[in-house]
Amino acid sequence: MDHLIACTDSAYRSLWAYLADLDLTDSVTAAGRPEREPLRWALADGRQLAVTGVRDHLWIRLVDIPAALSGRRYAAAGVLILEVADPFCPWNEGRWLVDGGPDFAACQPAPHGAAASLRLDSGALGSLFLGGVSVTQLARAGRIEADPAPLRLAEQMFGGPSPWCSTEF
Repeated sequence: MDHLIACTDSAYRSLWAYLADLDLTDSVTAAGRPEREPLRWALADGRQLAVTGVRDHLWIRLVDIPAALSGRRYAAAGVLILEVADPFCPWNEGRWLVDGGPDFAACQPAPHGAAASLRLDSGALGSLFLGGVSVTQLARAGRIEADPAPLRLAEQMFGGPSPWCSTEF
């Protein structure tokens, strides 16, 4: 089997239970699964699950920040000013006002002199755009600079399901 994808949590658990219960099965290998997959927690003994490797094969580079951040939806409503460094795409550099929530989003150049809520580079912004890493993790790693209050707001806004690409391309 190359892919195991289910539409509901119940179907997901049933499919894995079926695979684990097949007669004469010693082990099941699950390659290319999402990093935050709940499989360990669905097993009777989650210690039996062994992660043998972690690799990524999905990257993103925003080349039009206003279009990308306006087209995305956010887990919580809020307004942030992102100061982005991007030497590869210099038109992306600067301060961007992001006003978004679950049902709307807009991104435009920030008013002149507006203070940045977060300072980050284009790589960190790509990770936030996809949602694969938390704002707090990136800040702790030195990839985002922010005061605690805007950091918490950004964490709420950019939170949500983790990205997963089930095929390599």
